[in-house]
Amino acid sequence: AGLVPTSVRPLASTAQESATGGTYPPGSVLLTSFRIEDLVASGGMGSVYRATHLVTGATVAVKTIRPEYAADATMGELFRREAQALRRIAHPAIVRYEGAFSADDGHMVLVMEYVDGPSLTEVLRKGALPPASVLVLRDRLAAGLAAAHREGVVHRDLSPDNVILPGGRIEEAKIIDFGIARQERAEGATLVGGDFAGKLAWAAPEQFGLFGGNVDHRADIFSLGLVLAAAACGRPLEMGASMTRAVLARNNDPDLTPVPAPLRTELARMLRCDPAQRLESMAALLPTESAAATSGARRWRWLAGAAVLVAMAATGISVLEVEKHDHLFGHWLGRSPPTSQPPGVRDAETTRDTAIHKAPPTAGAIEIRYGGSACHGGNDTPCSTGVVTVRHGRAIGSWPAADDRLTNIVEGSIDAGGVLRLRWRRIDASDNLMDQAHLTGTVTDAGLRVAGKWANRGSDVELVWSRLD
Repeated sequence: AGLVPTSVRPLASTAQESATGGTYPPGSVLLTSFRIEDLVASGGMGSVYRATHLVTGATVAVKTIRPEYAADATMGELFRREAQALRRIAHPAIVRYEGAFSADDGHMVLVMEYVDGPSLTEVLRKGALPPASVLVLRDRLAAGLAAAHREGVVHRDLSPDNVILPGGRIEEAKIIDFGIARQERAEGATLVGGDFAGKLAWAAPEQFGLFGGNVDHRADIFSLGLVLAAAACGRPLEMGASMTRAVLARNNDPDLTPVPAPLRTELARMLRCDPAQRLESMAALLPTESAAATSGARRWRWLAGAAVLVAMAATGISVLEVEKHDHLFGHWLGRSPPTSQPPGVRDAETTRDTAIHKAPPTAGAIEIRYGGSACHGGNDTPCSTGVVTVRHGRAIGSWPAADDRLTNIVEGSIDAGGVLRLRWRRIDASDNLMDQAHLTGTVTDAGLRVAGKWANRGSDVELVWSRLD
């Protein structure tokens, strides 16, 4: 399961570190240069530490990825893309990149600025920000994202969790976690393709495949609008708690009635559900003098060079949250769906008498619902009833597991030949990923059939569902 830290305060002891799966105890030296001080966060795929650079004495954040995942080509490429994205952005509102390394023990290591302070999520637990403070936050975050967009980097996962306030100071807010950033340049195409990437409550409609499904810098504008609305209200807008409800909520512009009146007009421009009608750029949000400074930032960076980076270090701070997006590090199996299950495995989705013979429902606004029983585990695991809806060549669905402790989310796409690619995730009440499977197969008017393998369990899984009339 992924880890979603709620605080940047480090775990205090070596015993805690061992319990959470940490690798490097306090006092150990990594890459001959970084002395580990504390474990900040840890999960199934790696850890984040607070460390001291032995040469400069600077405090840094060190993100490590375990060798077994570092050896995976997809995981390694995602890690490289995060380092590449951060390396290209120089702005005080973006966590500063220090370097990417490969340790002798097989770990991949990303070294960044260490930010010490609460997340915006933590701050909002105490209540809403006054409108004037929301505008300060807007200017700070929009300037940072404008710098990222100039370099062709779209964050795609902006949320209050990914905004850190050093010492609680809104005017020094920093954006972290570029793990699923999309790079718009040809050489930086995202590895997660057209699949959903981000958090349900904060993602733009196009991230769900709506309005053409083209995810560009305008997706960050929508997400920033939701973050600012939450800051103004003290709580997120209602944007759907399940995949199906989230999609439905994004067919229309959000209701901004809870937002203080002075902020509604501007937020409405950011939160148009159709990206073509949305505010065109982050720079358009900024006061004239700030926008002018932003437009010249690239030239400024080249002229100032290393001296600017040294000066920026004085503003201090940063922590990375590790593995909020474990579900993005899976990869397509790249094999034909199995025609039968191994003996003793009962992961199959039943309804096996389905006749599959008609053309795939990929064109127009035709909406078709498919259903069947869903069994996740072995012979003693109860099955639940699931439904997937196909519309405009996209497939989405969500339903509670049989024991009501987990939620199943299915999402995917269909090509013109009727090839269906789905990602089936099982998440707990805190949105932690418990298991996932990437499935490939076929879909027709009469039914769908896809197969793959569970990432954690390692067992085969298959969906064979009929059309629901």
